[in-house]
Amino acid sequence: MPKWKGLSNRRACLRKAPAGHSLIGLCVFYCGTAYRGLQIQTHAPTHHTVEGVLIQALRDIGVVESLENGRIGGSAHHLARSCRTDRGVHAVRNVVSLFVRNEKIEAVGGCENITDLMNASLPNTVRVARVTHLMGNFIPRFCCNRRVYRYMIPAYALIPECVSWETFFAQFPRLSEVLQRRACGSPHVDFLAEEGQETDHSLEKLRCAVLRGNELLRSYIVGTHRFHNFSVDLSQRGGYGVNKKAIMPESNAAVRTIIRCEIAPRVLLLPGDVKGPTRADYEEALKTSGTSVAESDTTQSASPGEGQLLNATLLPYFVFQIEGRSFLFNMIRKIVGVLLAVLRGARETLFADVLSPYQRAACPLAPGSHLFLFFSAFERYDRIVRQSSSRRFRSIADEWHGKVAEESLSFVRSSILADIVDLDMNRMPAIGTLLRARDAERNVQRPQWREEDSHLASLKTYGPACEAQHPTCSEMTVFLRSLRVHNWSIEVLNAVPVAERGENREDVSRRKRAISEMDVEEEQV
Repeated sequence: MPKWKGLSNRRACLRKAPAGHSLIGLCVFYCGTAYRGLQIQTHAPTHHTVEGVLIQALRDIGVVESLENGRIGGSAHHLARSCRTDRGVHAVRNVVSLFVRNEKIEAVGGCENITDLMNASLPNTVRVARVTHLMGNFIPRFCCNRRVYRYMIPAYALIPECVSWETFFAQFPRLSEVLQRRACGSPHVDFLAEEGQETDHSLEKLRCAVLRGNELLRSYIVGTHRFHNFSVDLSQRGGYGVNKKAIMPESNAAVRTIIRCEIAPRVLLLPGDVKGPTRADYEEALKTSGTSVAESDTTQSASPGEGQLLNATLLPYFVFQIEGRSFLFNMIRKIVGVLLAVLRGARETLFADVLSPYQRAACPLAPGSHLFLFFSAFERYDRIVRQSSSRRFRSIADEWHGKVAEESLSFVRSSILADIVDLDMNRMPAIGTLLRARDAERNVQRPQWREEDSHLASLKTYGPACEAQHPTCSEMTVFLRSLRVHNWSIEVLNAVPVAERGENREDVSRRKRAISEMDVEEEQV
């Protein structure tokens, strides 16, 4: 019995809020461009992560008492999140929950006032849409039964000959004019055009790519499969051995069910002259710290001619949407990576190879900057709340209906998509430069962060953020160029019994040689 006492305070073991505490949930929106991810990292300054700036705001408005070593002081808060996003990934309607003392909530005027107070303290890249009282047994990660992610695919990524907007519009100079005429003031153009509407060769080429992509996704991705090749590869080492995030083919953790996965059959038109909140906050941080934007050449695009050419142009994007209960680390980005590789000329059977439980492969990883969490659902929890007839708790679906839903769509359009365009146009400084500017700004506006993060000086893994040279091209352009020489490293697993595969040893040897030859062909594409 004594061995269980140490576990009694773990979050998974708690069935109700600690005495004198309430569980609150923050519905958060954020642009992840200038952050090292959502989850707090104790080996980096607190404000380098989204959760970090959230707990700093909670400390500043008096909801939490103290921050120690980059975390909330004490052990009763149990900070948790429903969907953990990686560096550069964005989100709307994500949930961050924690236990807070009742008197602290009452002191600031209740959950309704926490929202306004936090937003006044937060940067423009992070917003709190709603603060909600939750049942004490609510654990965001486990209560979330459905997650919807979207990936913004620039039109040039679907054309094998193109790697940037400049090369795309050089090949299709009339496309922008055709799209604007077809849109008639709307922000999108449907492929299912009415009879009698004009057709354009470039638009037809994009339509065929989308239709083929959806056929591949329905055939290979939708349903229940082993996605072991869509996570961290075994060849990626972590720490002193194999990366702990790597998934073995025989592990049940590799099995995931995809409910829906498709590219929307419409072109989304985004203005090329927008300024996203990350770039705006960066320029404001330079002013606050006493550095003018003109003094830093890192804010200059590496391709000024291209920027001037496309600033007044509507840029066509496609929305890739995937829905499932849960996803592996890097899984969505690798699905997009394999899809783009096939649409740009790689052999279609690669999908079957990377989904085979008998093979190991290195799937290309698409940039995280174009990915965002669009929605998370808590249907089972909502059903329990409604059945309880509680006056204190409301279902999350009811809390997010109406105003929150409208604000999430507005944040996607005005913030997340604007950041993606900035990144695609190569107007965004490097991550080190963005973090360095925020450090300097916090030294002026919130100097207490150094005391709260005093543990960093003793960490061997800590290194202050440093300015970096502006990228020579966008991350998407780098990725598309790398697809031409990507090594899939397809390997038949020797651990699988030959009899199980219905092949003799000669067949296995012949199959290995064939795969090796195909790898060489792919590298030469």
